Amino acid sequence: MQSENDQFRSKVTYQVSYKQKVFSKIRRFVVVRQADRSCTCLPVTTYDGRGYKKKGINLDDHGLIYSSRDPPPHIKGIAKEPLRIILSKGAEKLGNPSYLNYGRVYTVETNVKVKDVGDLDTESRRLLRSY
Repeated sequence: MQSENDQFRSKVTYQVSYKQKVFSKIRRFVVVRQADRSCTCLPVTTYDGRGYKKKGINLDDHGLIYSSRDPPPHIKGIAKEPLRIILSKGAEKLGNPSYLNYGRVYTVETNVKVKDVGDLDTESRRLLRSY
């Protein structure tokens, strides 16, 4: 049986040539800008279920993101309003709680395999642009 947070624990290690190890992990991102050969993204994480209690995270850099109908409870120290994602058909729910890290920007090349998880609702898009 899978828990809601199992999707964020999709990690695999392979042994390849010369006994080298390769680490692979499925990650979730919110695309904030699309270019020709890459896109700029913000990571979505549950911090392995530890959430805001994980040592070293700056709550000012984070906001909640959710895929349920109702927003998650407010977490003291997180000032940004939660963003809601409307899931694509067949997409797995986000773990509860899930965090969007505004302080860590990733560039993802367009040749990387991706899967559409969903879209932010209209109000969440407006909020994201204001942050």
